[in-house]
Amino acid sequence: MRAPAKTPWSASEVVTITLVIVAMFSAGSIALSTRNYLRGISAVSDVRLELSNLELRDEDGSEVLVTFHLENGSPIDVQLGFYYLRLYLNDNFMASQYYPSVDRLSLAGFEEMTVDFVVPLRPFYLQYIEQARQSEDFSWLVRGEVRLLLSPFHESEVWLGIEEHWSGR
Repeated sequence: MRAPAKTPWSASEVVTITLVIVAMFSAGSIALSTRNYLRGISAVSDVRLELSNLELRDEDGSEVLVTFHLENGSPIDVQLGFYYLRLYLNDNFMASQYYPSVDRLSLAGFEEMTVDFVVPLRPFYLQYIEQARQSEDFSWLVRGEVRLLLSPFHESEVWLGIEEHWSGR
């Protein structure tokens, strides 16, 4: 009777090789995820949103035009959607306005643009405009949030806070 044929690999060697292969794939996946995460964080930190103009509109001051300058300082394309703005005049709440995500703005890498928002004011709050006119003190504050979607990362989203001051009508 012949001795059984010997396999070139023992069971423990097969397990070891399998574990090494799995570890290599895992390390590659972790490295790719880390790289994408760092690229995404860099893209978010390179998006600038600055208040560039704010003015009362209409004779009665029943709406405010708020203009933001947007700058994407990263090579990654981003989309901005769902804005929520709160407007204050001389520490008095004036209005809040939602802008739904159906109106997404695309901002390509290294692109700049300006975006206007019209914020209607309710009649009750017009008293604060009259007070500001009498004292000739128009100190505005715009607070809010904007949702930033990172297209290359399966539309991962990050919320950017807005807090911008403006003086003048």
